[in-house]
Amino acid sequence: SAASDVYKRQGRTRPPHLRSWRDGWLHLKLLLTFAPYWLFYYPGLALFGIGTLSFSALMFGPVSIGGVSFDIASLILASALILTGFQMVCFYVLSRLFAVRFNLLPTSERFDRLRSKVSVDNACIIGGFLLLISLIAVLAGVFSWGATGFGDLDPSRIVRPAALAVVCASLGVQIVTTGFLSSMLQQPIRPDSTKMS
Repeated sequence: SAASDVYKRQGRTRPPHLRSWRDGWLHLKLLLTFAPYWLFYYPGLALFGIGTLSFSALMFGPVSIGGVSFDIASLILASALILTGFQMVCFYVLSRLFAVRFNLLPTSERFDRLRSKVSVDNACIIGGFLLLISLIAVLAGVFSWGATGFGDLDPSRIVRPAALAVVCASLGVQIVTTGFLSSMLQQPIRPDSTKMS
């Protein structure tokens, strides 16, 4: 082959030492590590959007499309899409904060505006509001159960408030913890902080 001829002309006899799969995977990991938009933000936003639209539609009852009915199982899947997508968006914010702080990635005006809004206070307000919605959904489910004498319930009746409670509670906790972690990442570094005591 042409490659073999080149090696022979240069006095090399051993085959190329590169490993396609291993070296390709190492290169891909490096690219993704420094591309938080494509690793976290865009996939997370897509999952969150699809999950939110599906969840909102299924909260009011089963949905039929082209003769196919979507109900409880689809609602659970939509819940998972919302939580996974939102967590990926949070990872984007945190990884971008870290990368900008240590000059691994450049900042931008849009990101600076986002960073100014990501605070512990805002996170606690939004997260607390979602936790309140979760509590209301739990109480609604308990009252609905009490109306039947705390007996057996139709799954399609109790799953919807339960799913809303779980999603809102999980999002609330994620927002609060992300706010605290982002605040930690933005704390000023003392010049002697890396010295051993």
